[in-house]
Amino acid sequence: EELRDCLRSHFPELIQVADLFYQEPGTVHFQHGSCDWFNLLMEEGVNQGCPLSSIFAALVFHRVLVPLQAALNDRANDRVLRGDLGDDGCGSVSII
Repeated sequence: EELRDCLRSHFPELIQVADLFYQEPGTVHFQHGSCDWFNLLMEEGVNQGCPLSSIFAALVFHRVLVPLQAALNDRANDRVLRGDLGDDGCGSVSII
């Protein structure tokens, strides 16, 4: 559902494509140590071998990482305002 929310917000034209690819669980093929091949149904996430899976994963990661980066930037700004370099003062350059 997170992927659909991201697509709805940023790329609504891709919702039908994602639904087409992911409406049914995908099959993951893997080889065990015995050299025999096995299958698993993947009911969540993106399908193995899907050309759009890395883009879809990046959209969801972006949604998670943007607020985290904002919180870290706020924390770093507060630290700099207090005069705390965050290390021993040797070798760091503040980028804020």
